[in-house]
Amino acid sequence: NYAGPVWYVDGPAGLPYGNGGPGAPFTTIQAGIDASSSGDTVSVKAGTYVENINYNGKNISVIGENRETTIIDGNQTNSVVIIENGEQNPMLKNLTLTNGNAESGGLWISGNTVNCKVENVSVIANTNSGIYIAGSSSAQMQNVLSANNSGEGIIIWSETNTVLNNFTSFGNNYGMRIQGDDLPKDIRIVNSIVYGNQNGSFLDYGSENDSLSVYYSNIEDGQSGLDTTTVIWGDNNIDI
Repeated sequence: NYAGPVWYVDGPAGLPYGNGGPGAPFTTIQAGIDASSSGDTVSVKAGTYVENINYNGKNISVIGENRETTIIDGNQTNSVVIIENGEQNPMLKNLTLTNGNAESGGLWISGNTVNCKVENVSVIANTNSGIYIAGSSSAQMQNVLSANNSGEGIIIWSETNTVLNNFTSFGNNYGMRIQGDDLPKDIRIVNSIVYGNQNGSFLDYGSENDSLSVYYSNIEDGQSGLDTTTVIWGDNNIDI
């Protein structure tokens, strides 16, 4: 029996259902996740996968072959990707998430998840927000696009130490929203662009003791909508 640590997924190949080995890949991403153990990688070949995936508390990496051609279609039934069970250092990389329908249609990160890394991911045309991070810590978004979602491009709720680096949000209802009951703290936006969203770029309901730092970024209408959060405008290019 194949035992990893890399689990292979290749739905479009049309092979009989396998055991996840390199010569007998699974046909769904969730099958790869279910077979994996913490520390493993689920390697996904290019293609469109109509499913909704859940990390189910596993500290794993799900990595697509190519961001443009490796697509998860949520079929309007739930969030496309859910990471909400206390995962430590999970990774999502080289994928497009589309056609989800939930409070966060594209990507939901919650449940005391720590140090979640999202790299080279597009979150496009989902119902409600594209990305929702709630009650976790140290999420890192690198080279992420959130576009044409019916809600916010991204919501950061009661989150600490979030970094958005080379993050782009456009064509959404709102560009981003930062708020929460336990208010977000130490949010950094670097080398990012937020523009062309229908009802503005930025909503923030933080407290005066929390900090939001913006560096080398273009935030359309950047200061409008800010409430009482301490904003550190670093070296950047902001459309005020």
